[in-house]
Amino acid sequence: MLTSRTRAGQTAWEVIKLCSNIQVQMLGQHDKKYLHRALTQTTARVLDFARPHPRDGGRVDAPLKASPDRRLWRRLWLIAAACVGVLVVCLGLFYGVVQPLLLRAVRNEIDHRLEELSKVLGREVSLEAVDLSLTENIVFKGLRVPSRGLDQPTLVLQRVAMAFSVWDVITGKHRPSGIRIEGLRLTVHTRDESSPDLEDLVRGLVRWQKESRHSQGGDQGHFAVPDLDIVNATVVFLPVGKGEPSAAIKDINCELRSGDALEASFSAVSVGLADSPVRFSGVATYKGKDAYASVDFDAPVEPLRVLGKSARATLTGFSVERLSDQVAASIRGLSIPDTTPLLALSRHLSAARGGPLSAFELRAEVALPSGGLKTLDPSLLRSLTVRGLAFQVAPPLAQLGTIYGSGLDLDLVRDQDDFMLRMAGSMDIGTPGKSLVRLDARVTREGMVKSANLDVAGPLLRAAISAFHPRLLPWDGRLDTSLSVRGDGRHYEVAGRVDGRGLNYFWTKLCLVPLTDLAFQADVKATLDLAGEKLHLVLDPVSVGLARFALELDLERFSRQPKIKARFSIPRQPCANVASAVPRVMIPRLDGAVFDGELWFEVRLAVDLKNPYGAKLDVDGDLDACTALTLGPLVDVDVLNQKFTHRVVEEDLDEPILVGPATQDYVPIEDIPEVVQQAALATEDMGFFRHHGFKLGLIRRAVGLNLDKGWYVYGGSTISQQLVKNLYLSREKTLARKLEEAVIVWDMERKVDKQRILELYLNIVEFGRHIYGIKAAAAEYFNKEPRDLTPLEAA
Repeated sequence: MLTSRTRAGQTAWEVIKLCSNIQVQMLGQHDKKYLHRALTQTTARVLDFARPHPRDGGRVDAPLKASPDRRLWRRLWLIAAACVGVLVVCLGLFYGVVQPLLLRAVRNEIDHRLEELSKVLGREVSLEAVDLSLTENIVFKGLRVPSRGLDQPTLVLQRVAMAFSVWDVITGKHRPSGIRIEGLRLTVHTRDESSPDLEDLVRGLVRWQKESRHSQGGDQGHFAVPDLDIVNATVVFLPVGKGEPSAAIKDINCELRSGDALEASFSAVSVGLADSPVRFSGVATYKGKDAYASVDFDAPVEPLRVLGKSARATLTGFSVERLSDQVAASIRGLSIPDTTPLLALSRHLSAARGGPLSAFELRAEVALPSGGLKTLDPSLLRSLTVRGLAFQVAPPLAQLGTIYGSGLDLDLVRDQDDFMLRMAGSMDIGTPGKSLVRLDARVTREGMVKSANLDVAGPLLRAAISAFHPRLLPWDGRLDTSLSVRGDGRHYEVAGRVDGRGLNYFWTKLCLVPLTDLAFQADVKATLDLAGEKLHLVLDPVSVGLARFALELDLERFSRQPKIKARFSIPRQPCANVASAVPRVMIPRLDGAVFDGELWFEVRLAVDLKNPYGAKLDVDGDLDACTALTLGPLVDVDVLNQKFTHRVVEEDLDEPILVGPATQDYVPIEDIPEVVQQAALATEDMGFFRHHGFKLGLIRRAVGLNLDKGWYVYGGSTISQQLVKNLYLSREKTLARKLEEAVIVWDMERKVDKQRILELYLNIVEFGRHIYGIKAAAAEYFNKEPRDLTPLEAA
């Protein structure tokens, strides 16, 4: 049985222990002794107050006896009063002694931490005040981090309220559940294209965090981040040496929440990044090694203004993402008004003039090295994606003109040691927005093409060829192309199809007027040996209207005087189809010509431009089944077997010169001395009676001379060709006239015998200025009739 004194004492002692069960680990040794002595004295007084009355026997250890209810209630009230008194004393001791000691210990710890931070940063971090209470949030006021050797402090925090109290410290809680920052001001001191001061501060904070976690024995792989609210923050970009900031971000409000992942959202207003303030917002997440951040602006901004740069490159958003072992960055709404400074960084395009460039989105993914991404090494690139690319650039080759691109989508993806390139969109030269381009290629890191599939629809290729071959006129017209390329950097094989429509070509040696509205289709095969400088090209078939042709070309030494082998063939087909393929402007005198039957024809030419006179020319074919029903109203070969008058018009004569069988000056072949005939044959055409209007030897000689001189100097005409030229054609030296001449000669040789042709030739050919025909020549030079000419005079 317990005595009443013992029970009361035990009760009081339990109350005291309950009230004083606080953690005093942070108190000094002297404070602990003082608190222990105060509690001991209080306990003794309480026990003395609870001592039993003498009528209970006066003995402390006397056993309790049964008592009436009144006495029991009286003692219970005494015990309750004692407990209340003990509680009041304990609270007084806590608020009067313990709390000040605890607050002083917390402040000492804060000052110690700030001192350590200052040593790590190499900057004197200061704090104006700290609001501490037992249960209220800890509030820091006036936290200031100075810059290194600059006037403006790098970081100022006006008020930081932590969801963390002194009681949390006492109960063993190490981190706040939330932080609210008000009035943050960060000054980014920029120099050139970096901020050494801010970079140094960030490195110092990371180092201090690692050291703090290590000294506390915390888990190095995990750090619990409290919820964070930032209100009305400001970031100022201040170029070193300048008094005025280049840009600023104001009204920053940010929320960060932690859970399975860190999630943040923020909004702010940029000042100085555009002509007027621009509001923007963004989100960010972080989980494990994966992170993502994205920012979108309400209007285009110029990020380079923060560095004091004048380049007007704008964007409307950007994002950065880290996934395991790679980092991806994207820019949205990119616009650069002048890309010339960027092109100057390229070895191949440094001389080019850039124009505007824009892209809906540009995204790059790079591998993340084990040591972190320190430099932009091109070898780390995994993929590059561009959407909605538009650009304008004038390459160093002035004749090429301005290249335009619009609506281009580009994908560059690493595939083992190579890159897969895919591009689709519009690209043109000179005039934008008319050609569609699609390219799928495999290229090495050095830029060598291993394989490619190219599809072009529109005037792009026509414009590119026109730039280097101006005879292909830069008028309306298109070259649609579908090509497949395979190779190893030295040898390539090409196959595909080319479709030309509405093309225009002008070369005075071909025709004196432009050839317009040309159209053709051709299947292409080619092999290219870059090391050996050899090209083998086959266009078969080449379709021009209903006609079919084939062209085979071999080039050697194509970078200098080449060696050329060419074969042009017309497979067996209706003559009318071949005739319809010739542009009308090339054969104006044969307009209305009609052909019947079939033909096939082949020409083979081999020439080395180092020795053009060694050219080889072979012709084969079957024209016997082809017949000219008519050569049109301007050419009537049948009349050559009849009497006719030919009018020769000279510009300096008022009246035309009349020649031909119907004139008085015409001399029949039997009245022309044999020596005159032989002299003409020896001079002009020794093989006249053996060929059918054309002599390959003369044509080969013409090819060599013309290639050697670089222009049309010799036609290689037979007597038949000269007669046709004088009767039906002009004196222009063009391939078009030669074609008309060839057709008329072919028909004449079939309808007019050789003696008649020679007779007409001697009576119509020009023997000197304004002297046409053998009779006029004999009279002018020797005052004789042709039959009276001597052999010497004939020669």
